[in-house]
Amino acid sequence: MECGRGEWRVAGNFLKQAFNTLKFADKTLTKEKLLSSGNYYKTELQKALDNDIQKKNGEKTAITNKIKDSKETLAAEINSLEEQVVRLQKTIAEKQAELSNLQAHWQPKLEDIEKKIQTGRHAIEGVLSKMQTLLNLAEKEL
Repeated sequence: MECGRGEWRVAGNFLKQAFNTLKFADKTLTKEKLLSSGNYYKTELQKALDNDIQKKNGEKTAITNKIKDSKETLAAEINSLEEQVVRLQKTIAEKQAELSNLQAHWQPKLEDIEKKIQTGRHAIEGVLSKMQTLLNLAEKEL
């Protein structure tokens, strides 16, 4: 407590009046008893303050540790997700390449089948034409 010179004088006078009033109520009150009692309560208050600060520091440490653990967990999860994204991007690129090459992969087979169809059609149409000619001839001649 900071007080100017005049304020200490007033506080000193007030303290003397309070002491004398208490002495009137308790005839055994002495300066030593007052100082001893004051020091006891001051010490108890300091202990309570120290315990409270220690408890709050413990809470602060626990929260700080939770924050640290949460940060580490989240960082690991983010890293894992980023790795998954990289794998998925690679898979997407592979599938896009596969899709792009799909037509080129099957085109030769499709052309081969189309060629076989045309060859077969041409051959069968030739046979059909000859059969039709024979049938026409048989109809006229027989």
